Amino acid sequence: MNNNKRIALTIDDLPFVSLSTKDRSREGLEITNLLLKHLKQNDVRATGFVIGGKAGKGEKDDLLGKWHLDGHLLANHTFSHPSLSNISFDDFEKEVIQSEEVLAPYLENKTGKYFRFPYLDYGNTPEKRKKALTFLNKRSYTIAPVTLDSKDYIHNKIYVGAWLKEETDTMQYAIDKYLDYTKKIVEFHERQAMYFWGRTMGFIMLIHANKLNAYSLGHVIKLLKRKGYEFVSLSEVLNEPDYRQNYANIYNPKYMSWKEQSGNGKLEMINFPNVAPEILEVYNRKLQY
Repeated sequence: MNNNKRIALTIDDLPFVSLSTKDRSREGLEITNLLLKHLKQNDVRATGFVIGGKAGKGEKDDLLGKWHLDGHLLANHTFSHPSLSNISFDDFEKEVIQSEEVLAPYLENKTGKYFRFPYLDYGNTPEKRKKALTFLNKRSYTIAPVTLDSKDYIHNKIYVGAWLKEETDTMQYAIDKYLDYTKKIVEFHERQAMYFWGRTMGFIMLIHANKLNAYSLGHVIKLLKRKGYEFVSLSEVLNEPDYRQNYANIYNPKYMSWKEQSGNGKLEMINFPNVAPEILEVYNRKLQY
């Protein structure tokens, strides 16, 4: 196996993405158990980025504890998931610290503290971004970038709408489109890495703790394994030379700048894979659940 064909799986918005149903306890337990089942069956360890304010609200079970006991790393995704551009720096500090307090029981004997900005928003001014990164560094955080985004949240909206109406064909359609886009985006990034650097690299994949992945994560993992990828820890990918030597490039607020620049630093037009138009059309509707 090509050692550079590695993926670190990161799952945002733990404990779970709500469907706006009344029975949140049952909903959260179902999503959590199914996600953990997929990971265990495929021998994959993930890093889960937790929205602290959602943990423990309305759940009878300790959902974060389940992730912890199964050997997955929990990380900070703020307390209420605000966009840094829309809040003050003082409020940002409070968001990080409040979420730390929620995570504290699950971090003993774990190495590494990771943080991911909600909406991958590093701030709307250079000054705010610098202050945020300095603050996080002082609290011993490593920022987790995203280098592979399958847009699962878009496909999840179609899946959830169909699930609530018991439209099984549409549910399967959403899964099929999700897997198809995942394949396309992986192949795109592979081509870009070879074009700019002449080699493959490890990826950091973003998905969410939602209904779609609860029923399809096993298929996603198998798809990537068939393409020759090995699932490894977040720290292993971040320790690759391409991440350490191109730190500033990888910290691009919207994914990786290497996919937009040629070897001589000039910007190039990139034919980025698009989500299927019919999926986007449904996603952009105001659906009533």
